[in-house]
Amino acid sequence: MYVCKSVKWLNQIELIENEHVDYWEKRGYKKDAWVKSW
Repeated sequence: MYVCKSVKWLNQIELIENEHVDYWEKRGYKKDAWVKSW
């Protein structure tokens, strides 16, 4: 896994019922962020 979606810092954790769509998913990136390197 590459660092493009890794956590740099954490201020709080919020529990929600539904799946959250964040900045990168709105722009077409995959939710899980796994990239094959071969």
